[in-house]
Amino acid sequence: MKIIRKLMVAMLALLVLLVVIGLFLPQQSSMRRDILIEAAPQQIYAVLENPREFNNWSPWADIDPNTSYEYYGPGRGVGAGMRWSSKDPHVGVGGSKIIEADPNRRIRVELDFGDQGINWSEYRLRPEGHATRVVWEFEMHAGMNPIQRWFGLMIDKLVGPSYEQGLSNLKALVEKRVAAGMADGG
Repeated sequence: MKIIRKLMVAMLALLVLLVVIGLFLPQQSSMRRDILIEAAPQQIYAVLENPREFNNWSPWADIDPNTSYEYYGPGRGVGAGMRWSSKDPHVGVGGSKIIEADPNRRIRVELDFGDQGINWSEYRLRPEGHATRVVWEFEMHAGMNPIQRWFGLMIDKLVGPSYEQGLSNLKALVEKRVAAGMADGG
């Protein structure tokens, strides 16, 4: 019985220690990935500013084909958004909405992950010769939540590969459309 009690006290002490350390971790975390796409900024922007285009290149679209989507607001630009709902915990329930847009240069998106909080994503487009550098950034604000702060330390390894896959998918989609003469994104 003493061993069980000592084990429980040790586990509780470890938990308290992790929470206390978590309170000293950064409240904000970010992660970014980029790719060079052989297309003009406006050709890429046309895809990024339309929530209905997202699943054409999203790294998460194939996880659960039964995910339901609802689109709202204008079809493109500021205020355009979508909500999703899936029973698969890797997809879950959430929404995204474009909250800022600088045509052919930048789009800022609010990401609502329900109980996990609000985060942000941003796309930046920078011409490089006949191509465009696309930077996709994720920002997380953990506030006083020590668990979210620990998650912030791992954000690059947890979300980075998905952003790399998404950018690779976006590149393939846009370059295919450019080759086919579809300059407006679809």
